[in-house]
Amino acid sequence: MARSTDLPGVIAPPPLVVLFFLLSGLLLDVHLDVLHGLPVVGWMERLFAGAVLLLVSIILFAASTNGFRRAGTPVPTSAPTSALVTTGVHGLSRNPIYLGFVVFHLGLAVLLNSWGLLATLVPSVLLLRFGVIAREEAYLLQKFGSAYEEYRARVPRWL
Repeated sequence: MARSTDLPGVIAPPPLVVLFFLLSGLLLDVHLDVLHGLPVVGWMERLFAGAVLLLVSIILFAASTNGFRRAGTPVPTSAPTSALVTTGVHGLSRNPIYLGFVVFHLGLAVLLNSWGLLATLVPSVLLLRFGVIAREEAYLLQKFGSAYEEYRARVPRWL
């Protein structure tokens, strides 16, 4: 069976990218024995901040996937995009799902008091930006042309 050329050709499925770096951060904590090593604030403040960040990430993800569903286009990068979604949270950020992933990663780092998760946040963002988002943007520009150019000019990549 031939592989479809109507795909963005991302380096890896975005959830796997995020999961890889989350697990790497936790393993780094265990290996370096630095879990519970962020001395910035007390546990109550960390619990509150981490919970708020996790809640924000879930809201971003749910609102974004709902926008895709309403537009009738798939969320996974393994299926061709059939519509350009530009309203709702996509009117605030061109990548609300990836923004949600980043906020989730940060929220978990704060909640777990994890240096390892903080250390793997930057490489996670870089791989998402250059291995996923850049490829998706090129794909969407090729597929939707001026409509995507106008959207890109109006809405920031992250926030």
